[in-house]
Amino acid sequence: MTLVSLLGAACSGGDADPSGQGGAAPEDIAFSVRIVDATASPVTPLEGVEVCVADRPDVACATSDADGRLMMSLPAESELMLRCESESYGPAYMTWTVGTEDIDAGSFSLLTKTKMGLLIALSGAEAWPEKGAITANVYEDLDARTTRVAGATFAITPNAGGGPAYVSAQKVPDPSLTASTEGGPAVFFDVEEGEVTITLEHPSRECSGGFGWKAGDERSLRSKIFPGGLSNVTFVCSP
Repeated sequence: MTLVSLLGAACSGGDADPSGQGGAAPEDIAFSVRIVDATASPVTPLEGVEVCVADRPDVACATSDADGRLMMSLPAESELMLRCESESYGPAYMTWTVGTEDIDAGSFSLLTKTKMGLLIALSGAEAWPEKGAITANVYEDLDARTTRVAGATFAITPNAGGGPAYVSAQKVPDPSLTASTEGGPAVFFDVEEGEVTITLEHPSRECSGGFGWKAGDERSLRSKIFPGGLSNVTFVCSP
């Protein structure tokens, strides 16, 4: 069963740098993204997915059109969690650090509610959806995000909950694995609501944080956990 063939492969959030140009910084930036099904082939856009900024009721939500696309205004120079959900999909959270330039986020893949629940259950969860989960992805590059790096290990702080359960080459969570494969992300589950830090280690590669909130150490990223939701962060390894 292929549950996570595209999970985290499209867009896991990101970090938009300031423009460095003179003049006053903008109060808002334009954010655009295309929402697609995480396991459908060919790529299937999702209509009617609502994207909102978690914990920010002052920021207007947006809904994807028939081609899966949407555009919304986000507050500049901020750390945000974007909640993506429809009647049948999500909720999944994009972890974004927003600068002062407009963002084209490419595409973001969603699992159906049923497949998300199965992913978490196969990882070993016992307290879903009362608690939350997060995936940790690592790729060869941040642009294509098609080739994952094997052999990486992840740790979470605070160290509460379960995992990581690494997704196997067959694209199914395998709690017996001790490092990442090319088949998918690492899954932390039964995690309490609140901010967490994910740290990556690799025995032979130089890796650093890609998409998520900066955490001081270049091999670490911060994100936030929500009950019944799937958050994510993404790392990259140099050649």
